[in-house]
Amino acid sequence: MRDRPAAANKVSKKTRHRSRGSGSNAKAKFASTTSKQAQKIRSALNESTNSSDSSVASDVEDEGSTLEQSKASKPARGRPKTSKKRDVQNGEDDEEMSGLEDHGSNGDDVQRQLSELRKNYSKLEKRYQRLQEIGVKQAEQNFEQLKAQAEENTRVANELIAQLKEEVAEQSKSIQRAAQLQSRLGQSEAEVEDLRAQLSAANQSLAQARSETKNMYTKLAASRHGETSSKGPTTGSRAAQSEKESKQAALVKEDLYADLTGLIVRDVRRIDKEDVFDCIQTGRNGTLHFKLALEDLEAAESYEELQFTYRPQLDEDRDSDLIEVLPDYLTEEITFPRHQASKFYARVIKSLMERVDKD
Repeated sequence: MRDRPAAANKVSKKTRHRSRGSGSNAKAKFASTTSKQAQKIRSALNESTNSSDSSVASDVEDEGSTLEQSKASKPARGRPKTSKKRDVQNGEDDEEMSGLEDHGSNGDDVQRQLSELRKNYSKLEKRYQRLQEIGVKQAEQNFEQLKAQAEENTRVANELIAQLKEEVAEQSKSIQRAAQLQSRLGQSEAEVEDLRAQLSAANQSLAQARSETKNMYTKLAASRHGETSSKGPTTGSRAAQSEKESKQAALVKEDLYADLTGLIVRDVRRIDKEDVFDCIQTGRNGTLHFKLALEDLEAAESYEELQFTYRPQLDEDRDSDLIEVLPDYLTEEITFPRHQASKFYARVIKSLMERVDKD
């Protein structure tokens, strides 16, 4: 090679310069392509950062950093400058051969790295699309779940509202019924007070009548005793006058008693050693016709042991309504001691005066 002519040396120099130029152009092209691929990877990294899978973003970042490190750590291809004292011919030949080798090796590396970048980019793009689809499907599933849950909550709330409305309506009806019952209770209490007042007045009248009756019986017994023991016309005229006055007084008292209690004594007769009183008791529920027979005072051991006999004078056709109201013991004959006469009369008054509710 040292014996080459000068023209050959010139050609070899031109070839060496072209090989060096082509090597430089390949390096620049590789650097530009690598920079573009790095930018694409960074943009994919930024997009994947916004997605829900953080592992994909880390993989993309690792791929980009590995690519940059491989480019940065790649040793410089080319020979260092030799000393000027070396042989020029040997240096030129070596540089020519190394330029050709560098050109071939750089082209292979660029193609291999581009292929790897395309594969990595395709993988990342597929993973990104898969993650995007998963995100959309997950969002739709979450929406459907939330929608179903909201509909269920609405249904339960509506049922609860309807139930509460029914309870409020029932409570309103109960309050109205309670108010009506309270009003009726007030009316009943007023009626009870009136009946108590009437009963108290009747008891007072009965006690007074009993006292007057006792006095009348005493006077009657005394008058009978006086009639048997009296002698002479003068005594008889006085007795007749006294009897007339007594009868008049008795009639007045009887009228007053009838006005106060509603009890009318129609007649008093002595039948079979009994004093029989023909009585009529008036009241709200009707008029009761009955007879009271009091046994003779001489037949009893004491005044309190005398017996009354109650005999109702009822007609089924005339007194049918009254018979339905009266208790059973007032529709048949009964006997009771004299000291219970007030209780008997109170029950008669109650049966005739108590209000009866007809359905």
